[in-house]
Amino acid sequence: DYASSEELTLISSDGKSFPLPKKAALMSSLVKSIVEGDAEATEINIKKVESHVLDLIVEYLKHHNGKVPNEIKKPIRSVKMEKIVDDQWDAQFIDKKLDQRHVCCHSWRQLHGHQ
Repeated sequence: DYASSEELTLISSDGKSFPLPKKAALMSSLVKSIVEGDAEATEINIKKVESHVLDLIVEYLKHHNGKVPNEIKKPIRSVKMEKIVDDQWDAQFIDKKLDQRHVCCHSWRQLHGHQ
């Protein structure tokens, strides 16, 4: 079972290391596909994501620790995140980080293997 070892380290494009529980890291489809191909991997280079953005992604992954949040119900009926998401931590995290959203969203898509 590739989820059995306890920790993975993600390494940003600028060389900063981010250790986190493997269970949390496997929420990322990119990380999951790498680990499926190499069950012994303990460090994963995230070549297209700088440390200031990977830090936010790791914070999110650690908070959820492998439990994928509920999908946002559509149609969206509010512009207030606390009324849209089930986890109020997510609402505060998103509201707090909005000024970095374009960089973070782009990098998040890359981390999940989308272009």
